[in-house]
Amino acid sequence: MSRTMSDDQAIDSLAFGFRVLLWVVCILAVAMVLLTLLLGGLSWYTFKKVENVEREYFAATDAGNLWKLTPLGMPVGGRTKVIDLSSKCIRKMTTLNYVDFKRQLTEVEVECFTGPGFQQYESELKRIKIYANLEDTKQKLVMTGEPGPGEFLSYEPRLYGGVQRQTYVLRHPLSIVFNGNVSRPWKGFIEVDLIRIDQREQPDGYAINAVRILQK
Repeated sequence: MSRTMSDDQAIDSLAFGFRVLLWVVCILAVAMVLLTLLLGGLSWYTFKKVENVEREYFAATDAGNLWKLTPLGMPVGGRTKVIDLSSKCIRKMTTLNYVDFKRQLTEVEVECFTGPGFQQYESELKRIKIYANLEDTKQKLVMTGEPGPGEFLSYEPRLYGGVQRQTYVLRHPLSIVFNGNVSRPWKGFIEVDLIRIDQREQPDGYAINAVRILQK
């Protein structure tokens, strides 16, 4: 009888051990499922975070200096920078002399203009007879332009050739002195359309795409 009880106890013990083992296996299985879900969720979250990170790009000069590349649909710097750049380019494009004007035009084209913008600028010089007067060496024309404070007529992203670019339209008062005659300067206005360009072409990130010279 005692042997039978021992056998029953052994069977019960084995059954209990099996149940415990089964519970442990179940708990481990649930833990593995939860861990898999957790790792999957973390992986998805990390992927989305990386995917949504705003990437920054940089370009290098020949000297090894780096500058941040800004998307063409966004401004580079604030409006003060845009006004300063506009004033600098207007000053250069309206300060010419009959001896060096072709070299001066080439320099200002490289520094300040897009291709279409420079073509329109030359057309404006011809329209108001300045180009012909510069070519006429007998006149010995020397002109010095000085822009006044610029005002923004518009500033918004626009499509150019299918590419969204930040643009600005500015108007400046303009005074031009011819051959040192400060008592009778030419007075009017100049409007420029500035658009974003690739900073690898021009680190400032802007170029003049249109010019309108308006007499008072």
